[in-house]
Amino acid sequence: MDKIIILMLSILIVFVIFAIIIAIVYFVRRKKKPNIDKMLSKAQLLQLNEAYPKNIEIVEAPYKTRKQMIPLSLISRYYIDSTEKVDINTLKNKGIIPNKTNKIGIYGNSENLPPLLVETNYIDFYALDCIENAKGKVILKKMQ
Repeated sequence: MDKIIILMLSILIVFVIFAIIIAIVYFVRRKKKPNIDKMLSKAQLLQLNEAYPKNIEIVEAPYKTRKQMIPLSLISRYYIDSTEKVDINTLKNKGIIPNKTNKIGIYGNSENLPPLLVETNYIDFYALDCIENAKGKVILKKMQ
């Protein structure tokens, strides 16, 4: 019985020593991230700063699709009069959606909704039902 315990302990010690050796080799051979300040001279760093100034304004791609989903309850708060058309331009003018948005969707339901003319890219079934029950009209724009 004592020989089995000694054998198991010796095997365990060998595994622990093996794991320590692997950890040491890993940490010694691990590559450190290069420090760009040490790799380049001051003149080269100045050239980089002139070529890529930090105050450059990054312009987003105009072709990128930016969708905004709007709850119908929010629309009913802003559009009390039924003569105004609900589309992407009027939503931008009222500040409901950001100016970068180029597709809108409407979801949810709302009470006390005036009969609206809604032009949208996407619409939820409940929102469509709510607008039609209020005697409004929905125009689905072509999705590209």
